[in-house]
Amino acid sequence: MIGGFDGNEHFNTVRCYDPVTKEWRERACMYHARCYVSVCTHGGKIYALGGYNGRTRMSSGERYEPHRNQWEMIPSMHRQRSDASAAALQDKIYIVGGFNGQEVLSSAEVFDVETSQWSFIHSMTSPRSGVSLVAFRDNLYALGGFNGFTRLSSGRYYSSFSSCYEIRLRCVNESFASQFCNISRT
Repeated sequence: MIGGFDGNEHFNTVRCYDPVTKEWRERACMYHARCYVSVCTHGGKIYALGGYNGRTRMSSGERYEPHRNQWEMIPSMHRQRSDASAAALQDKIYIVGGFNGQEVLSSAEVFDVETSQWSFIHSMTSPRSGVSLVAFRDNLYALGGFNGFTRLSSGRYYSSFSSCYEIRLRCVNESFASQFCNISRT
């Protein structure tokens, strides 16, 4: 578990579950308290991006090295965002959507691990917070989320990261967002 909020306090704590011993262990704390933080892994490291600290949406990011049990700051994103989603693909970290405290975002950014720089990529056609970003077979899929008015049953498909296409989700059972879905491009 990374960061969080208990209704009273925002956390920078990190806990790790060992399924063999069935025990939780405290790990090094992040530099900043964050809830609604976007998390992904790349190269054996954990990235914690954006989030909300109880006062403001954040653009900062941190990277955790498990073998050293140590966090380090990485360059900040171009946009403040909480409740976004991140995924790693081809030595890059992608983050899409989220909420900046005033509006739901459609913007997307990429972090180049080699150069430690953030760049914008194509925005989604509709804003999404609570979105799920999935890397699969050299593509990214931004699925579902909330556009500020309604829950979405559509997604964005990024191919070669030079263009993106709208997709529709056809689920076997619409009442469960976690059900397996057939994805078709439109």
